[in-house]
Amino acid sequence: MDDYPDNDVPENEKRKLQDELRNMMVSGCTCTELVRFVEACLGSKIKPLTLIDMISEAFDVHAGYIVAARNQPNPLDSSILNATILTKIVANRNAWQSRETAENCWMDYIYSDPPAILLDSIAESTETVPPCGISIDGWDALPESDKSQLLTISRSYHISSYRVAVLAVLCEQLQWKLHQLQHDIPKNEMENPKPE
Repeated sequence: MDDYPDNDVPENEKRKLQDELRNMMVSGCTCTELVRFVEACLGSKIKPLTLIDMISEAFDVHAGYIVAARNQPNPLDSSILNATILTKIVANRNAWQSRETAENCWMDYIYSDPPAILLDSIAESTETVPPCGISIDGWDALPESDKSQLLTISRSYHISSYRVAVLAVLCEQLQWKLHQLQHDIPKNEMENPKPE
């Protein structure tokens, strides 16, 4: 549907679309599905910048470069979005998720702190506790360039660990949705799975 060929979406329609994107994320979906949804709503002539802006504004993150899903020869080509944008969206959930949708959400099961918190704690802790288990004497003896490299490695490790935690929980949420569809489990039971 080409409702907005110039991508000049009225503000009220933009808010509705962004609210639906948030609801989709709360229920558990991939970033590729968010892209497909925006494309379906705004039409086949959507400009890449409009797509980026819509997702960035919905989740209060910088989405970066997004290729239209329709331009991907294989649906798995867009999986990089789940490794990059998804972790930003989840880490920033307090900025976009309403209180009504925060209870019993799949994101509550992520067992790691968001990278921003980890990065702040790493930066603060280097004053008293060096990263990577290095002794204070060993840390003080290192040249500044080595300290910088170790901090970069430590940050990268924490971000990667958080990404794995997010993807692991989302994977289980999507598996539960598939299980629910395969076994005709009522939707209300799907939202709060009970252990067997």
